[in-house]
Amino acid sequence: MASFGLPRLDVRHVADFLALPLDEFITEAYRQLLGREPDASGLANYQRYMLRGRFTRVEVLGLLWLSPEGRRRGNRVPGLALAFFLAMFYRLPLAGPVAAFAARALRLPAHWQDRSHLESASLASGAWMKR
Repeated sequence: MASFGLPRLDVRHVADFLALPLDEFITEAYRQLLGREPDASGLANYQRYMLRGRFTRVEVLGLLWLSPEGRRRGNRVPGLALAFFLAMFYRLPLAGPVAAFAARALRLPAHWQDRSHLESASLASGAWMKR
């Protein structure tokens, strides 16, 4: 699918997923990690969780990757393991916010930083819709 006449993004790394609109992100995550299209309930659930700020994109990727179906398929997305570990670490009380601050101060790549506040604000503003 192309948006605004642009070709579909070739998703090869966890950072590539960050550029996708929400609905395309979930569909592409299912394709890459589970090798199939998302079912209606899975698509709706992940959209709802993300719109409410419960999960970030990296967390959704990690959850799909570590799901029983994802482990059976064994598909890998380069950069996901470390990015998912950091995303989960940022959720820890006390240590998480300190680590998130350090990641920003060190200017680590976007997929290694705490994106929860950024994604929540973006999704709340309606910026998640296809452009």
